[in-house]
Amino acid sequence: MIIFNGVSLNSIANAKIEDIIVSPIQYNVVSSARAIRGGSEFVRNRCGERTVTMLCALPDENKINRQKALMAISEWAKTDKEYKLELPGHPEMYLMAVCVGKPEASLRQWWESGLRLVFRCISNPYW
Repeated sequence: MIIFNGVSLNSIANAKIEDIIVSPIQYNVVSSARAIRGGSEFVRNRCGERTVTMLCALPDENKINRQKALMAISEWAKTDKEYKLELPGHPEMYLMAVCVGKPEASLRQWWESGLRLVFRCISNPYW
């Protein structure tokens, strides 16, 4: 079960999760010359971001119901700051994330199932 900001995805739409891809944390290397000895450098890793990509399908054959479900998912994922994102397979663990990519459905091929949600963990990418 996927829970974002305290609300389950299954409670707002009949979405079938096909895959969840959690990227590794990107580290940014920061280096600067140290004043202690000539020629020595100080190197440190700073944590960057982590991305969570969810691929899902809406198994509804009705075009109007699919559009309502897409609108509900877009409203569910709409954020102004980072919230808890709880994923299946990680009990009692969460990521602080903000949704940066909402599902884009084709108006011509409305029945396609490859919908994608992208979350980004910026300030705290750790579980």
